[in-house]
Amino acid sequence: MVHGLGRGEAMICDAHYWKGMGHQVCEDYARAIECSRGLITAVSDGCSGAPDTDIGARLIACAAAHQYILTGGVSLPVVVDTVQRLVPPGIHTDCLHATLLTIQPDERGVVASVTGDGLVLVRHRDTKLIEVYDVDYQDVPGYPYYLHEDKQKVFFGQGYGQRVISRHLEGEDCIVIREDMVTPETLTYSLPFPSSMFDLVMVCTDGVKTFRDASSTPVPTMDVAKYLMDIRVLKGEFVQRAANFFRKMVVAKQGWSHYDDIGLGAIYMPEPEEDNDGC
Repeated sequence: MVHGLGRGEAMICDAHYWKGMGHQVCEDYARAIECSRGLITAVSDGCSGAPDTDIGARLIACAAAHQYILTGGVSLPVVVDTVQRLVPPGIHTDCLHATLLTIQPDERGVVASVTGDGLVLVRHRDTKLIEVYDVDYQDVPGYPYYLHEDKQKVFFGQGYGQRVISRHLEGEDCIVIREDMVTPETLTYSLPFPSSMFDLVMVCTDGVKTFRDASSTPVPTMDVAKYLMDIRVLKGEFVQRAANFFRKMVVAKQGWSHYDDIGLGAIYMPEPEEDNDGC
């Protein structure tokens, strides 16, 4: 565990992933690492239209986590260069068409980053309200692989990369907070979450938006987010336990289904200690 933020309590991280009914193999992958440099959770969603993207998703998430272990940070160009060299013989490098979502600590709390599409779920410390940030694209998601020199012109030179970011706070309307055309410099969208305001941060692949109820009606993403973030025992494999409880007690019992694979990774932040100097 990684100590931080005041009381000597530890930040903890965990990750989990599982297959959707529309795929033969799970093309999402999630990994959580705690090491001497800190902790990181890395999640990746392979593009279903590319070959062997289950392999690419694993390579990208693992490369990001390993770079953090070595350096204490994640550089997207380094990740892309690393995975390009790790693709096994007989597998096309197009398997690397996959997203990368990470959560890493900073001096005030954590930073969640999305390269490609996906969601960031956060829980407010005081009110326990859930907030959802949805990073989506109107065309082709901006995968990390598009930073490779052989891919940049294909993506950035053809007018792709129209990104739309929305924010939905529980109890309020969902609003669009940003629309832009991404560039190599803005491919990653990052959000800081200070521990003074939030206690739980989770990144999710976009499979959480594919739930349907027993009558095939789409389930609102906020409803799914509230279940996934209803975590009360914050130790050990807390994400895995929450996901398994959700799948057993909500999805199975209510006849829900989801077409796409789902990958989750989260970091819990202990409450910061108040500054009592001079008291």
